[in-house]
Amino acid sequence: MRTFNPTESDHLIFLKKDKAEIENWIEQLEFINTELEYFTEIEQNTQGQHY
Repeated sequence: MRTFNPTESDHLIFLKKDKAEIENWIEQLEFINTELEYFTEIEQNTQGQHY
């Protein structure tokens, strides 16, 4: 089987790729969580107010 990179094993390359992808997902989920917290605060501050 041909390897992707002669200096690192394919397994190690895939582990690094997967780790980077998971870190990216975590970053995006943290951003979404922050946005949801803002919306929750806005909703709580405007409850009972009619525009």
